[in-house]
Amino acid sequence: GPTHVAVLIDQGARPALVANLYLADNRLVVSAVNLPAVEAGKALELWLLPPAGAPPRSLGLLAKDRRRFELASGYARALATGALAVSLEPMGGSPTGLPTGPVLLHGAVLPAS
Repeated sequence: GPTHVAVLIDQGARPALVANLYLADNRLVVSAVNLPAVEAGKALELWLLPPAGAPPRSLGLLAKDRRRFELASGYARALATGALAVSLEPMGGSPTGLPTGPVLLHGAVLPAS
């Protein structure tokens, strides 16, 4: 099973996305509970928020058919003590490598009990 789990909540503190981290194989598997609607020409991008205030790192776009994210080993370790966020970005993702749109979802990554 997963080593770590995160429940990302929206602005109204409703669960929107569940993420399971498998540290052994650097894999993140997400399942949408209630993703926000996205207007045409926009996309949802998933971000790793490392601990200690390091800049966010993009994990890729959230798509209906994209549920598995293969992570670099350093990312997986950082994620185990960090958090996840989802921002609204232009189609194709952030042009700057950092979130440019509003953060719609966020949640801490916690050890799976």
